[in-house]
Amino acid sequence: MNAKGDVVGTLALPNGAFTPFLYTGGVVYDLSKLSTQLTGGTPTGINDQGQIVMNITSFMASGPCDIMFPCIVYLLKPTSAPPPSHPPTIGGVSPASGSGSSQTMVFTFNDPDGWQDLDVVNIR
Repeated sequence: MNAKGDVVGTLALPNGAFTPFLYTGGVVYDLSKLSTQLTGGTPTGINDQGQIVMNITSFMASGPCDIMFPCIVYLLKPTSAPPPSHPPTIGGVSPASGSGSSQTMVFTFNDPDGWQDLDVVNIR
């Protein structure tokens, strides 16, 4: 566990297999979904930068790492998605109808990259 409370380990699946996981921000992530090479791996630690060290038994062998089954060590580094090349801009806000707490408003946005980089937000 790191100072942020992120936790790594292995989860036992109903079929008896084990999968490496990361718990962060209240969500559990299956690390084997990042790459099939991580399937069956064992996370051994996470630092405060979110970097994860994993041991993977070579050739998908069963058993602990030793002279017969050497391990491969992976360092997983977190990355963030690049920002959109042209972020959306506000086109306009206008009250369409009503007043006070029952007012309906219309928001318009100009987005040169298309709708794919817009998120839904709750405005209260």
